[in-house]
Amino acid sequence: MDKKVVVVGTKPAPPFSFKNENGVWTGISIDLWRHIANDLNLQYDLKEYDLKGLLNAVENKSVDFGVAAITITPARENVFDFSHAFYHTGLGIAVPVKMQSNPILTIAKQVISLQFLGYLITLIITLLCVGFLLWLAERRKNPDEVRSGFKGILDGFWWSAVTMTTVGYGDTVPKSGFGRLIALIWMFMAIIIISFFTAGIASSLTVSQLDSGVKSFEDLYDVVVGSLEKSTTTKYLQNKNIRPKTFSSVLDGLQALADGKIDAMVHDRPILQFYANSELKGKVTVIKALFNPQSYGIAMPAGTRYREIINQELLKRWTNEEYWKKLTGRYLGD
Repeated sequence: MDKKVVVVGTKPAPPFSFKNENGVWTGISIDLWRHIANDLNLQYDLKEYDLKGLLNAVENKSVDFGVAAITITPARENVFDFSHAFYHTGLGIAVPVKMQSNPILTIAKQVISLQFLGYLITLIITLLCVGFLLWLAERRKNPDEVRSGFKGILDGFWWSAVTMTTVGYGDTVPKSGFGRLIALIWMFMAIIIISFFTAGIASSLTVSQLDSGVKSFEDLYDVVVGSLEKSTTTKYLQNKNIRPKTFSSVLDGLQALADGKIDAMVHDRPILQFYANSELKGKVTVIKALFNPQSYGIAMPAGTRYREIINQELLKRWTNEEYWKKLTGRYLGD
């Protein structure tokens, strides 16, 4: 190749392109590029951009190559060229790691929750209604056990509560036909109500302690979602009627996730996984869901003379199973 020093634009996108502890650019894409450039005797300078700046630089030919984790899309193909795809992946979802909490504190939080209070208020109203009906039925035929006025209604409330819990102190026993009918119906209803009440509380406690709230893409409609600004991920979410909160970097978004400012972060899955296993280990995790398949390529200005030779070198390495396994394994593990 010629002696021209080409300009290579890149952006932070670990494990594909990032600076190591010595400030040297490294990663799957960067190492791949170095091997290609070495074989082609290409001299190059690396220049850092953010995503928007990198795409603009490729489009206006300020750089000769864009090397990072750049998704190949029809819209981008309209304004600049791409090499063959060298990595196939998709979008993933990162969620905060839920720390195990004290069971007593977990129960206490549920007791003061709106959901629990809703259950409790509904139960009290039901007990009052049943108690009032019993008082109406018994106030004349059973004056010795059912007092008149408000005190009698409280007696009915007490009776409905002890009957529902099967305690049954026996201090109030219906004597009228209508009162006994109410008692019979209430005993069967109480069994059903107490079962639903118990199941609801148990379910609420279990979900609170074990579930992050996001298990699939559909769950994103009910939570606050983060994504990288000006990215294909953001456009994808918007097309699905999800309005994400955008961040200038993936790390900023994941830190907001760890801090509880958002509920989920959507981005390229291997990049999320890298951060979840390094800087934010123990704070965020990536769920199994994978959607919107996409591929990465090397971006080049439209009409570049380098495209064919780059593709040849790229295919030579991509089809070399031993080489590719060693390259990706260095950053992604086995």
